[in-house]
Amino acid sequence: MDKTKIIYGIGATILITMLIVAPVVIGRPIISLQKQNIVTSAQPATIGDIYVGDMYIEGTGHFHSSLVMATAVQNPKIKVDLGGSDLTFRADYLLQCTGDWDYGLVMLSVGGKPTVSYFTEDGCDEGSLYITIHDCEAGDFIMWILYVEYGDLFFPRALKDFKGGGTICGLQIFNSVQRQIPDMQTIISGTIVCQ
Repeated sequence: MDKTKIIYGIGATILITMLIVAPVVIGRPIISLQKQNIVTSAQPATIGDIYVGDMYIEGTGHFHSSLVMATAVQNPKIKVDLGGSDLTFRADYLLQCTGDWDYGLVMLSVGGKPTVSYFTEDGCDEGSLYITIHDCEAGDFIMWILYVEYGDLFFPRALKDFKGGGTICGLQIFNSVQRQIPDMQTIISGTIVCQ
């Protein structure tokens, strides 16, 4: 029993460290302290929901028959505008906690932003967690971590799973160029003389 507590303690410490430190340390910063010399008058465009994975709990109230699963999307293509874009990341969850003394917990962490979470006791619920990161530029590395936990008052330990993913933002050339090109309409008038 002592070995189990030690292994559980080490695993929990590693997980907490990954959730807090890893998004900040890996890659270059999400928001640059000094902008490149880009002249633009357009506000950052908001890119729609970027799906990064899902979290699932099928909690029966019994330790050996319950299922906890996190699935993270790996390297999706995210295109941002030349002047930067606001990105909204979404992770879906489905929690089925049907035991008498159980609970379900899901958490999403993206790019060093504060973690968002949802907690339920004795029930079933589904929904999505969202995190928005502002002014993402081409070349920014963004990492996300999905964490799922299911426990019961009588379990020897909680059932947990976590997965991570990441991507590098690319440049959305067509929209960026279109915003930079001024609207030039030239009207040519004259007379055609035929001999």
